[in-house]
Amino acid sequence: MGVSTLGKMVHHVIQTIEPVLYPQLVQRVKMNTQIQEGNTFSNYLHALYATDVKFQPAYRPTGRFTEQKVYFSAKHKLYGFKIECSVAPPGVAVDVSDHAAGSRSDITMMLDRLSIHRQMLKKEDDSVPELGGEPSQFPQMWGVLVDKGYQGAGRVLRTIQPRKQPRGGTLDHEDIARNKAISADRVLVENFFGRMCLLWKATYATFKWNENRFDSVARLCTALTNYHV
Repeated sequence: MGVSTLGKMVHHVIQTIEPVLYPQLVQRVKMNTQIQEGNTFSNYLHALYATDVKFQPAYRPTGRFTEQKVYFSAKHKLYGFKIECSVAPPGVAVDVSDHAAGSRSDITMMLDRLSIHRQMLKKEDDSVPELGGEPSQFPQMWGVLVDKGYQGAGRVLRTIQPRKQPRGGTLDHEDIARNKAISADRVLVENFFGRMCLLWKATYATFKWNENRFDSVARLCTALTNYHV
């Protein structure tokens, strides 16, 4: 059996099982249920999930340079794809985006999916009262934990993110303690990415298949990682 034939067979299997497993294993969560089951963040009880972006290298695309450079990540110095993933306690993915080109910024990916985040974070009419929530201009929304790269997202979403050190200045003890608390909660999404890469080589090795196959592979591996949690 040729390599190309085997690859087609593998992709056919992925296309068959991914649409079945993903909806069953990757599901959005409600705060009421999370609290009842004891699945809340340790420091920020009003945060529903943590969001981050995962980069995966891919071969340099063909075509003109202007088309190729869209896939180049200046941060990683590689061509590749990105997905945005949201993870809720006890460490399961609750949402995964379609892929974006490697040059797309994390904040742009989040804003492109603004309506989805607003829908997931919206408080229900019967939502439990908040415990220890920070003052917010979005009282009808639960919080989302993000890193420093999401500057500006707080204008449209109830983000919980570390404070940047001011230019030429330093953070005070309160800000330093707050940043540590956020990082301690937000590590959940980083651990999920680490677990996924440990389980599935297809999520960290250079992606060799066509770009149109990336999303189904990413969703299937995300679903199977949830199964292992």
